Amino acid sequence: MEVKLENVNPETGEGEIVVRGDNVMLGYYKDPERTREVLTYDGWFHTHDLASKDKKGRYYIKGRLGNMIIGASGENIYPEEIEEVINGVDGVNESLVMERDGKLVALVKFEDSVINWDQAYEDKFFENLEARKKAIMEYVNKHVGKQSKVNDVEVMKDPFEKTATNKIRRFKYKDAHGDDYLQEHPEEAAENPETEQDQNKEKDGTAEK
Repeated sequence: MEVKLENVNPETGEGEIVVRGDNVMLGYYKDPERTREVLTYDGWFHTHDLASKDKKGRYYIKGRLGNMIIGASGENIYPEEIEEVINGVDGVNESLVMERDGKLVALVKFEDSVINWDQAYEDKFFENLEARKKAIMEYVNKHVGKQSKVNDVEVMKDPFEKTATNKIRRFKYKDAHGDDYLQEHPEEAAENPETEQDQNKEKDGTAEK
């Protein structure tokens, strides 16, 4: 197996990993156009993985070419690196970092044992949620580079939609909003939107029929 970097950025040393060898596919079945997009005439396969290489020949994958975000100053931002930090926070199940209006936004899905959306009607539910969001943003921004600092954190109620290989369908969340929307529509946040007042009415028989 041969491995090298192509289209290397002279400033960062980062480029796309391309590979060639007997274990590389011959192409996509009955799809010559798609095959030409990833395979060169001499057998180099474009992985779409961006990486750097150290003096010992070790490769360090930064992220996917299609996921890369171009920063305000033209720098490359790799959401996967930021997500790895977020996912290391206690109670976080998974996350997705995207660019929105020139800012980095992190969509975060907590473990079900951490956030109970059935409690969305309780007074301090969103107050506690805001505290968790603030803690995540402070932690992440201490552990990433200046260009990768997150500007906002939004909490997702439902799990992210995945591909067959268990990767998040990023394109599905280009215009997604998390708890900011749910705070304005708490009836959609709680599985059972019945208020405590309604429950009391049912108990004393005063509920409307």
